[in-house]
Amino acid sequence: MKDNKALIVGVLIVLVALVAVNLDKTGDAVKDTRISVSPTLVESGEYVNLALTPGVRGIDCKISIYNEKGLRRRSITRFCDSTFKEHTVIPVKTDANWEGLFYVGVTDEATGEEVTAAFEVI
Repeated sequence: MKDNKALIVGVLIVLVALVAVNLDKTGDAVKDTRISVSPTLVESGEYVNLALTPGVRGIDCKISIYNEKGLRRRSITRFCDSTFKEHTVIPVKTDANWEGLFYVGVTDEATGEEVTAAFEVI
């Protein structure tokens, strides 16, 4: 009986620790950085909307757009001072000479990893 109580207490401590690790300072659940592009198919010269949802530490302000060969076609930094901390939608006009598959990349401040989303220009 004593062993069962110790086991139950141990399991509860582990569960509380797991929940605490997955909460940020405000008590909200930790989220991964996400980025999406809409629409995903546009004509040259039209706008796409970049929806940025930052993780716990935010997203670095530098937004990069690459073509399918990995060449950077545009770098955008004018939409924040240092870090995106809240969900943000940014309209970006595609260039008239763009055609093919493109990728938008942002850096997650918590992991340092690049998070990407794709769209196509026809």
